[in-house]
Amino acid sequence: MEKIIRNATENDIAAMQELWIECFPGDVEYSKFFFKRIFRLECARICEIGGEVAAMLHSFPYDFATPDGILHAKYIYGVGTAKKYRSRGIAGELLEAEASGCDFTVIIPQSVSLFDFYKKYGFTELFSVSKKLVKPFEKLQTVKAGKGDIEKLNALYEAMCAETIHPIRTRERWETIMDEFEFLGGGILFFDGGYCVYYEYDGERGISELCPGDATSPFGEQCPAITCGAETALGAARLISERAEKIFKKGFLRYLNLMHN
Repeated sequence: MEKIIRNATENDIAAMQELWIECFPGDVEYSKFFFKRIFRLECARICEIGGEVAAMLHSFPYDFATPDGILHAKYIYGVGTAKKYRSRGIAGELLEAEASGCDFTVIIPQSVSLFDFYKKYGFTELFSVSKKLVKPFEKLQTVKAGKGDIEKLNALYEAMCAETIHPIRTRERWETIMDEFEFLGGGILFFDGGYCVYYEYDGERGISELCPGDATSPFGEQCPAITCGAETALGAARLISERAEKIFKKGFLRYLNLMHN
């Protein structure tokens, strides 16, 4: 049967939604949110075999600030292959199709075991995080951030990430972060000198971003937080341009928190 790698169309969306549930069966409610709020047709690519959607991925454009200028990247997300078409190298073909027009591609594997899978396609571990329990500060006062606070949020974020390699967050990106963490039962809280992005999902509360990284918990109890660090491998990248290779070799501290992962 003929195999075609192509951009997705509106006629493919229903099949992509079904494939998402097949590949990520624990994400039924999140998949509804994803296709309603985050999904962008122009960022979706599929492999079609015999008229069926055999595999898919989403490729979101990102600009990264570095001390040596801007790098253009694609964030590969939601890579999935239907069970009957697996072990044919289809995912690799989709990944290869994204390796043009940017300095690097980046992916956050669903599990640590998948780092070896992506290594076959030129991806190497690029950044990691640390997890810690942050203690509460009794007198800490918080205010929930809204979309009118995006400029303030971004100023704090950029100050925290100065002199590092980090994703540039546009207003649209911040709005997506707010919507996603609202879906996850949380949001963004301001406190004196910083903010935290948190979730309360499936009975668990956690902090996905804490600014500054040594800040205390804004809740009345200690809380697990993900911070920039070296404890757990989080993301892998395929460096495509010579410029990207040179910049990453310089070893700038990396804060590649892409937030929806």
